This record gives sequence, C-alpha cells and structure tokens, in this order.
Amino acid sequence: MEDIKKNLETVRGQISEAAQTVGRDGDDVILVAVSKTRTPEEINIAIDAGTTDIGENKVQEIMDKYDDVKPVRWHMIGHLQTNKVKYIIDKVDMIHSVDSIKLAKEIDKRAKAHGKTMDILVQINPAEEESKFGVTIEGAEHHRAGGRLRHLAFLAGDACGRLGRAGQHLHHQHDDPAHPEGPLSKRETARPKPGSSMISA
Repeated sequence: MEDIKKNLETVRGQISEAAQTVGRDGDDVILVAVSKTRTPEEINIAIDAGTTDIGENKVQEIMDKYDDVKPVRWHMIGHLQTNKVKYIIDKVDMIHSVDSIKLAKEIDKRAKAHGKTMDILVQINPAEEESKFGVTIEGAEHHRAGGRLRHLAFLAGDACGRLGRAGQHLHHQHDDPAHPEGPLSKRETARPKPGSSMISA
C-alpha cells in the first residue's frame, strides 16, 4: 500500500517539473488517478494521500465502488453509452468521453432531472484509430461544415443548459515508427479551441 503513496509523490513531482518547464504552476494541473482494477480500500489510501480526483473507465466499476469510497471527485473517462448515463449522472463530476451530440443531449437531460450541471470533455481520436471512440481531427477542424467538435463544445453554452465547461480529451498514443510524422502531426493540430477551458490527455 505504501507504493500507492510513493507513486503519487513521483507523479506529482513529474507534473511540477513539467509545469515549470513551460512556465506554469503545477497546481493548475488536475491529477486524475485512474482506479481501474483497484479496490475501494486502495482508492481510499490514495485519497488519504491527497488524491482529489478519481477516474474510472466503466459505469459498472463506478457503481460497484462508489458507496465504499471516501468523498472524492469522480471522472468517467471511458466510452459512455447513452442508455447508461442515468446510472452515473448523480455520481460523477465530469464526463471525459462525449463523442456525439446524442450523448451530450442525454447528459444534459439527466443532469437537469438531478438539478446539477455536468462538466464535459469532447473526446478526440487524433490518429483516427478504428478501435477508438471520439471525434476525428477532420471532423473537429471542419467548423464551417458543422464539425461535431465545434457543435459539441458550444452545446454547453447554447442548447444544453446543464452542461458545464467544455474541453477536449485526447487519446494519447505512441507514434508509429514507420510513420513518425503521422499521429504526432495530427495530435499537434488538436490544440484547445477558443471556448474550451480544459484539455485532458
């Protein structure tokens, strides 16, 4: 269990160093500890060590662990089906994987029913991998064609009154050695757009 505390200290140190390199304050970076496969006991140790935000990939994992975990901000970071929004809308503080207008509207509807505002991130798939969910860079850049990123990002302040700050969640991956300019160059174009207040990778 001590490894959890040591790992957190190591990661916080890396965040602080990286932030200083670009002239930023490390305190501005939110560390979301992903608790996939971890027990509520282990999560609580991380919380006692200062963790304020926990991320889960699956709806069922959140539901199974929620009642046994100390107060913390929960993040849904995995793919979210529209019909499962109702199970976590009252439990999570941010949804990182909004990849369709249909999903955004369902989150808005459920949040309204619970009297809350839900922060969201629009999920982007920079390398356009078929195995990954998310808006493609092409779809994100085609603003004049009504690209989904632009539409989703502005739903928070337009049609969906219960969606809070909107940012971007990027799939991070290693570059293909055979095509070093491919995925990297596409990731470089996936910078936060005006109106996006957060970015997650």
